[in-house]
Amino acid sequence: MKIQNEPVKLAGRLAARLCVIVISTIAVAQTVSSVVVSPNSVPALVFSNGTVTLSAPAGVGGVGVVLKSNKSFAASVPANVTVLAGATTATFQVTTHPVGGPINATISATYKASSQTAALTVRVPLMGNAAGGYLGDVQLATHACFDYPLYGGFDSKGNLFISDSSGDRIRRIAPNGKIYTAAGVGQLGYNGEGIPANTTAMGFPKGVAVNAAGDFWYADYGNNRVRKVAVATALVNTVAGNGTRGYTGDNGAGTAAEISQPDGLALDAAGNLYFSDSGNNVVRVVNGSTGVITTVVGNGIAGFSGDGGAATSASLNNPRGIAFDAATGNLYVVDSLNYRIRVVTGLGTGTVLINTFAGNGSPATSGDGGLAVAASIGVPRGVLVSNNIVYLSQAGISRVRQVSIATGIIDVVAGSINGYDGEGNPPASAQFQTPTGLMMNASGNLLIVDALNNRVRKINSTAAVHEMIAGTTVNTIAGGFTGDGGAPNSGCLNSPESISMDASGNYLIGESGRVRKVTGGATISTVVGTGAFGYTGDSGLATVATMTIPLGVTQDGSGNVFIADNWNKVIRRVDNATQTITTLSADPTALDLTMLATDALGNVYSVDRGACVVRQVTPGGVSTVVAGVLGSCGYNSDGIAATTAQLNAPYGVVLDPTGNIYISDAGNNRVRLVTISSGLISTVAGTGVCNFSGDGGLATAATICQPSGLALDPVGRLLIADYQNFRVRLVENGKISTYAGTGIPGYNNNGRTAIKTNLGGPVAVALSPSNILYVVDDVNYRIRVIQ
Repeated sequence: MKIQNEPVKLAGRLAARLCVIVISTIAVAQTVSSVVVSPNSVPALVFSNGTVTLSAPAGVGGVGVVLKSNKSFAASVPANVTVLAGATTATFQVTTHPVGGPINATISATYKASSQTAALTVRVPLMGNAAGGYLGDVQLATHACFDYPLYGGFDSKGNLFISDSSGDRIRRIAPNGKIYTAAGVGQLGYNGEGIPANTTAMGFPKGVAVNAAGDFWYADYGNNRVRKVAVATALVNTVAGNGTRGYTGDNGAGTAAEISQPDGLALDAAGNLYFSDSGNNVVRVVNGSTGVITTVVGNGIAGFSGDGGAATSASLNNPRGIAFDAATGNLYVVDSLNYRIRVVTGLGTGTVLINTFAGNGSPATSGDGGLAVAASIGVPRGVLVSNNIVYLSQAGISRVRQVSIATGIIDVVAGSINGYDGEGNPPASAQFQTPTGLMMNASGNLLIVDALNNRVRKINSTAAVHEMIAGTTVNTIAGGFTGDGGAPNSGCLNSPESISMDASGNYLIGESGRVRKVTGGATISTVVGTGAFGYTGDSGLATVATMTIPLGVTQDGSGNVFIADNWNKVIRRVDNATQTITTLSADPTALDLTMLATDALGNVYSVDRGACVVRQVTPGGVSTVVAGVLGSCGYNSDGIAATTAQLNAPYGVVLDPTGNIYISDAGNNRVRLVTISSGLISTVAGTGVCNFSGDGGLATAATICQPSGLALDPVGRLLIADYQNFRVRLVENGKISTYAGTGIPGYNNNGRTAIKTNLGGPVAVALSPSNILYVVDDVNYRIRVIQ
């Protein structure tokens, strides 16, 4: 019986096992249990990360899950994603696209009969501030930031008023050394009359005049007005200009007149306000009692003429600073594009004459120790008269010079070469960048607004020729704060020009004399340079080296940093392991190095704006031209070998993953592409005309104007810093649109949609790992973030 029953029992057991196997197979059949996108609300362009989860691990060969977006124009996804064998999850990327308003998209994941969805909102991107823009009010002035200061003046109590031009503020430095905002809310615009000075918008204020009581006037350059803040009320009102750029209204109310780009201001002894109406090439006066405006110098025709004759018959060319000689009542006028200082005598009498006081009409620098009328004084900016001496700023390359009224002899007061060489140096060797406003304090010390160094500096001497006094030095009394070690928005950026993002979202900023690093979005520090200009430190620590202006900065895959040290005409390398700096390339044909990029092999691509080429520099420092014709600038066609094609003042460069080279051909108002497989060059954006047009159409039919920085995202979209259009443009699938900027320069605060936010100088762009766009605004001295 046992033997006869064994086959039956065996069959039963096999059947039972088969049943278990079948049941088990049915039990582990996969379904899509969830799909999640994170973040679930993102601005257009920024990626969202999706995750599909199965109910059970995928079998051999994996499981293909079908993906779909119901609003693919706003949020697109791959057609499918594969969950690998043995895994339960797979990730995918959601690519978002520019939208006119919030779009709610549904992302679905389907496998066979099972499907799950996730919601994603694509928002209009907003503009914020990532670094820079610190003000520093109520601190010592040396712990404050300026944004291109220009002119200044003292009241009788020793308060110093400075026009913080790109910052759209008038700042006050009290006798105790602390700084305050005297007028301006820090935004570009015009918002009315009779309002509190600390709520007023401005348009790049320039000249400043202050009376003994502390009332002050400022040239509201971009608003075509001259405005006054009364100390008694702290209210702002216009005294000249109706806001329309033009030249009308003489002998009528100053507030009804049309003026054009007012620049320098000066008060005479009677309280009448004179201003250089620079766009009209005249000097005009507003009577302090009646408010009536008249022209006192210039015929309104740009040129040079009239010496020895009536001042109103003479031609000026872009008059800037003006100043009175309190002893004689003579008016000195900076006739900047005639490269002269003119003197006007007899004001208030029937015979008002004009003559050249300094300058021979040449923009060069020469003539020290000789007669001022025979000297070359460059393109002067400011003028001051004190104790029978006329001081001239930017009278030659970043120099301040003086002319004795008694002898007519010109000499250097301060300045040597363009740059910044630190503190405590003798005036004759000190470096400035565009000195503008000049003031004399009650102790007889000369103060100089060092515009592009964003400082006010003081010469500690009362001597006529300052640099000849032993122990005399130049020191900063306001501005120059860095904020290293603090939050990126709690420090200053000094003329930022370049940016480079790493894989972790940390980024480098190239600014005057330094490379700064923002780590984790939370801390800013200096990683290369001291801030002083020079060319020192090779083989030593990068933080104690000197350089000039790093117009380009980039990193390779190992974290080594490369810097286009522009004025030194070299490319420098900072080793990531040792943080030592060396010179990688000193090509003798280099003229004007701007932006950099690296490829996967560690080669550096360097744009030379002056030589009109792009070079490849190997890790060993060997330099080869890969686009452009050395020293031959222009445009001679597309569809030809890149090394035979002319470029014109190229500026930016970026590479795609296959090594194709995108170049912002700024002087040709194009973005061009060198296809590495063929070596041919083509245009991908721009027609060659400097203008703004074409949004929504083909990028090759659109106009752009002096494109600078470039960035490519992982899906091949191109971001263009359209510098002179004050915008960032996006090229996607061959079509162009505006991603950020209004087309109006200036600053109009944070928190607005990106296309309604002003950009003063969008010079460089970079994308974070999640595709958040960062923009270097070199006019507003900020790094803007769009998210």
